[in-house]
Amino acid sequence: MNRTINNGWIQVTNRCNLNCKYCYMNANKDLSSMTFGQFKHVIDCLIEFGIKNIMLSGGEPCLHPDIIPMIQYIAAKGLKIGLVTNGTIINKELVECIFANNVIVQISIDAMDSDNYILSRGIDRLNQVVENIKLLNKNDIIVTMSITLNNATISEVKKVVDFALSNQIHTLHYGFLVPSDRCKENNMTMDQLFDALICLYEVQINKYLHIQIDFVENYVRAIVNKNKNPYYCNSMSCNNMEIQPNGDIYQCGALETIMQKTLEKPINIFNQDNVQIMNRIKSEWKTIGVYDIPDCKDCNVKYVCKGGCRAIVYQTFGNLYGTQPLCNELQKFISVIIKDYESGKLNSYIKYLGIVDNPLNDNSGYMKYF
Repeated sequence: MNRTINNGWIQVTNRCNLNCKYCYMNANKDLSSMTFGQFKHVIDCLIEFGIKNIMLSGGEPCLHPDIIPMIQYIAAKGLKIGLVTNGTIINKELVECIFANNVIVQISIDAMDSDNYILSRGIDRLNQVVENIKLLNKNDIIVTMSITLNNATISEVKKVVDFALSNQIHTLHYGFLVPSDRCKENNMTMDQLFDALICLYEVQINKYLHIQIDFVENYVRAIVNKNKNPYYCNSMSCNNMEIQPNGDIYQCGALETIMQKTLEKPINIFNQDNVQIMNRIKSEWKTIGVYDIPDCKDCNVKYVCKGGCRAIVYQTFGNLYGTQPLCNELQKFISVIIKDYESGKLNSYIKYLGIVDNPLNDNSGYMKYF
């Protein structure tokens, strides 16, 4: 299959210096930060690849001393910029830079209860994050929120939604817990997940004019449009690239040791020229679709859940092609949506989705949720 990364988000990560116990990708905690000179080289290479979207993440990207010139450099090249941050290190100068360069800001804030926030995020900074969100709002910057569902946050879903609605945040990205690193050490789980999914689903279909919850919209669109896209995420379709501070390039940061362990040496943007990099990506990266998963091939809702996150599966069972451990709960949840769709309960919401121009991933290079 032809591999293309032109339309996906490229993630450039920074070292985490806050000793965060949970990061968006648990892949780079032992690596040093990329220098600004190296960063400019990376961006110039990505432009040659045809990349249009750059996502800065970490660890915590705002810790980097050159985060502002980095943003400015990307913007000057005409690329779309996403910033995934825990929201703890936002000052007036950074806010001005974000506003001036049309940066999409996604703040990771899992819970509104301080104890649950600390358990999930590993830091005691909730009040600071809330104040920084208000600062961004005051400066007319659109903020989205990212939340990881785990046993510390599942009971908080309604509180998080209420906070978002009261703070002009209209887009929520929900992710399932990848049971690795600190999550394994602290025995973090996703108990009572179905109840949390139903709560978020009811919020979405009743308050769709005010809020967008990504996985709900994604599932509804797949059911209504009979979408047969087999890939759970851009990484699994080889439409994504993640670049670590040392220049190593991964198809998926959460699966770096698995997806790359068969390679003689990592693909590295500093040590190889662009032609060699692209040739290796085309020949060595592999797509993983729902039809590649033995227990999913004959499932009647396989194109809705798309087999689930492979990182969760591998970290749980040690098998990249195993069954999603959340399978039963997700099938039960999807059956509720299908029943509501067939009964006409979703007619107003579906009509709205047909009116608004907001596809989750339309392969045009625009993705609101990342």
